[in-house]
Amino acid sequence: MDTLGDRIMLIIKEKTSEVRRWKELEEISGIAATTWQSFGRARQRATSEMVEAVSKQWPQFAFWLVTGLTDPEYGHVAPRESDGYPYSGSGQDNSVRYFQDAIAARQQARELVLNWWKEELGEDLGGLTPSELVTDFELQSARQLRLGSRNAKPTPDVIKYDSLISKLKISKSLRRAEILLETEKEFDYEGTEALVGLVEDMKVTIEKKMKPGKLSVSYGELDKKLEKLKERIEMHNKYTSMNNSEG
Repeated sequence: MDTLGDRIMLIIKEKTSEVRRWKELEEISGIAATTWQSFGRARQRATSEMVEAVSKQWPQFAFWLVTGLTDPEYGHVAPRESDGYPYSGSGQDNSVRYFQDAIAARQQARELVLNWWKEELGEDLGGLTPSELVTDFELQSARQLRLGSRNAKPTPDVIKYDSLISKLKISKSLRRAEILLETEKEFDYEGTEALVGLVEDMKVTIEKKMKPGKLSVSYGELDKKLEKLKERIEMHNKYTSMNNSEG
């Protein structure tokens, strides 16, 4: 996968059906199926809009897509587990969730900022474009800009943003726990046992952050990895106990 074009084509082949490929990409991106088809048949190069669309739809591949590099422990992988440089590896569920939640929160922050500008400049944004008005500073301050006052009643778009940020905080915590477990191979058994305790404490903290009836979380792969580590620790402890008794 030597070029960006090669890599974007591999993602497309791995993640879309052969029968509806170009139509699926149109539905995902808003870019015409015929344009995707022209790219697929090497009649044109990938556009920046195509790269952005694929990166947002499958954010776990975005780093690999633009650099050709992977970092599996932190969730940056290639679409095939056997691919990647300097290391191959499978994707991390909670990293994918975090990337997706961050993208959704950013999109809503953008809406808040534009709604604020419309109040300031009018529906036509004073003849300016969103690109001229939306900066990272405004995105980071989106909630404060939109409300204008700490005592202001949250508008529907702010309520939606708050919900997305709550999800993002949880997925960030889950991702951190997942990354810790992915790097556990560097520890000895005592360090691994401490790590398991740390991750379980993190799960308790995550549960406390959740609002009853509004957010739910599934630990999925995280719990599976924890159980495998616990099994290894238990076997190690049994082996150590047997050796001590024989000694």
